[in-house]
Amino acid sequence: MNNLVKFMKRFLILSFLLGTSGCNESSTGLKKNAINAAYKNCYGYLNDLVESPSSLKINKATPKISFPQDNLIYKYFNESLIDKNTGKISQENIDENTRFRQISFAIDYEEKNSNGISLRDKFFCSYVYELKGNEESPNEMYLTSWETKSEFKNTYIPLDVRNESNFRMDQKIVKPITEISSHFTDRDKLLFTNIEFLYKDSNEHEN
Repeated sequence: MNNLVKFMKRFLILSFLLGTSGCNESSTGLKKNAINAAYKNCYGYLNDLVESPSSLKINKATPKISFPQDNLIYKYFNESLIDKNTGKISQENIDENTRFRQISFAIDYEEKNSNGISLRDKFFCSYVYELKGNEESPNEMYLTSWETKSEFKNTYIPLDVRNESNFRMDQKIVKPITEISSHFTDRDKLLFTNIEFLYKDSNEHEN
């Protein structure tokens, strides 16, 4: 009986450790469901674009975490960032250390053309997400572009990440390239300054 109790205790402790450590990708802090959702969404667009979806084979998918372009953040988020009374970043955003990150996917793939010849290529998707306070991973992100060797498409489509697996990443996803952490940095402070400048410049052109 004592051995059974000890086993159950060890099992519960192990399950707890796996549950708490398995949700986040170690190098980015992002929850695995966020990475999986971006990959699955990007794969869906690729599948719709290729000539022969049935022959589509994914070799690898490489995520990269980087800082998004300032003008992109201004275009889509200035309404929630700026206090219209002052023309400055709102105190709420300052207090919450609001920041933005971009996750991009480069998918290496193969497909067969109409002659049955196997072709290799890459497909790219970029997503922007917002973080506040101690957050390291979002519940929602936005597809802002996808790209083939012959076409580039700007867009702005929300993506809820919460329904994807948070236990493990898709086997095609390789270790992420991380250019910036999820924490608030001097680059985020500079973004605030640039957003204020773009807002002021926009208003001057309107008047």
